[in-house]
Amino acid sequence: MGSDSRVTFARWSQHFVKNSIGAMLPLRALFQALRWRALICWLCIALSSGIPAVAESHGDTTGKSWHAPKSCIFIRNPVPATRASISKGEQIYKARCIGCHGSSGHGDGPDASQLRVHPARLSGERVQEQTDGLLWWKITFGKRPMPGYGFRLSSTDRWHVINYLRTLAENKPQR
Repeated sequence: MGSDSRVTFARWSQHFVKNSIGAMLPLRALFQALRWRALICWLCIALSSGIPAVAESHGDTTGKSWHAPKSCIFIRNPVPATRASISKGEQIYKARCIGCHGSSGHGDGPDASQLRVHPARLSGERVQEQTDGLLWWKITFGKRPMPGYGFRLSSTDRWHVINYLRTLAENKPQR
């Protein structure tokens, strides 16, 4: 394979194909070439499993608060709150959300009693005062026991649901 001590995978595979009679000597060259890549991969896995921000934003079920990234505050709903949008959001809500959050958004759906964490009161001030961007992020990623709907609903459908959620407000703002 030459005098070059660095062996790339491409060079190793060419050598192995040429000498594929069962010789195992090329394996040592492969391990030498891949050892740094393996070390870097191992470090990435080890470091990423210890980052507390990931656990805090997606998997923390012990805390009462649920914080989305601050950048979500500025995301605006691109779907206007028309009758068609609200109707579509209501259909999706009835199919996906009513089981836990209830028909009026009070968190009293038929499945709510089986959960360790009480579902959010979507009609209450605490949820209604959140921006559309924060609600969109929470619907997208979820937090146990609520599933994330990022792969289950299109982005537009999630915006429709938010438009519908705004109609559930207990104390609707005077206009």
